[in-house]
Amino acid sequence: MIGRKKFIGVMAGLASVMLVAAACSNGSGAEGEGGSGGGGSIPLSGDVAKSIGEAFAASGITSAYGGGGNQAGLHVMGVGSVTVDPDLGILNMGVEARESTVEEARSTAAGAMNAVRAALAGLGVSDDDIKTQFFNIQPEYVWREVVENGFRENKQELVGYRVTNSIEVKIRDLEKAGEVIDAVATAGGDVIRINNIAFTVEDPLPFEMEARELAVKEARAKAEQMAGWAGATLGRLVFLSETSAPSPVRTNLAFAESADGAAPAFAKTEIAPGDLDLRVSVQAVWSIQ
Repeated sequence: MIGRKKFIGVMAGLASVMLVAAACSNGSGAEGEGGSGGGGSIPLSGDVAKSIGEAFAASGITSAYGGGGNQAGLHVMGVGSVTVDPDLGILNMGVEARESTVEEARSTAAGAMNAVRAALAGLGVSDDDIKTQFFNIQPEYVWREVVENGFRENKQELVGYRVTNSIEVKIRDLEKAGEVIDAVATAGGDVIRINNIAFTVEDPLPFEMEARELAVKEARAKAEQMAGWAGATLGRLVFLSETSAPSPVRTNLAFAESADGAAPAFAKTEIAPGDLDLRVSVQAVWSIQ
């Protein structure tokens, strides 16, 4: 960091150089073709440009960018990964009913959801671990071709209503994950909708901190290795930023339908949570000498 007085002196000197350059440019412009004297950039002679460069060098002011437009310093990425056993499953599911009237659709959806909630309670799922994600009642229309006064035209016709009720369920006993899915699928019947299940850890903070530490250490090791190969000395750390955060692994579940639209009979659902990889990435910049 240069001193204030030195910085002001350097900038004043640069201003003087630029004024001289401007005067020279205006003078030559008046003698040239057209003598436009208009705005635009000021062409600098080689001696003037050299003087400006020497002034910057003498001042100790350095640019954030090196030659060729590349950022100065040594830039590296570090990745830290920690493998853990998940202890929590997040099941996203719901019911979707279609009927000719709002009341019929709402009643069908409500009955199915009540049955689902009862099945969850029977497997030890607490009400605190069930959260409504989305509830919606929508009219449904179709376009039909009609003939009026000898002309064919398409008209929108109301055919019924759709009620959707989606919930998120926390499954704390992962060994029961498949059993839970089978139970709600049976309870909800043909209006059940199971979207996906995600596995995570309820308290990821300790594992994230460990992954973050590994990422920073990897970045430092990379920087030291690269500086050594380049015959340079690693300076101080000038920038450090986390560029990613851990995320749970998701397993999508698809339930096929038979030709007549009914849910087919199927064997017990087996769910394998597996391992969960928590990753943290960092970007770091060191000065080099």
